[in-house]
Amino acid sequence: MGDPELTAEQQTQLKKFQEGVDKHARKVMTEDFGQSGYFAEHAGPGVISMTWTFTPWLKAEQVAHGRDWLSHPKHPNPEWMSMRFVMETLPSDKGPLYTNPAPQGG
Repeated sequence: MGDPELTAEQQTQLKKFQEGVDKHARKVMTEDFGQSGYFAEHAGPGVISMTWTFTPWLKAEQVAHGRDWLSHPKHPNPEWMSMRFVMETLPSDKGPLYTNPAPQGG
């Protein structure tokens, strides 16, 4: 990580900001959306947050910084959070199929 056009002081500040972003990203993946990609209120409330903010951020981290949150074994939740959108589009007699990888519920 780093930008050759930034000063050493700016690089240090950028690293500090990234540490804060990482901390909150882990919170989003473990406490906010959890393993299933939606809030405790189920699918509706989390759609905007996941679709327009967090999912694109995951991809931006991979492209801009080479950080792969989606397939890193230390962070299993992002792949389920993304898989949620695929599962919702599969045809079913009961409507959308929501992911629930956790034994205790998602």
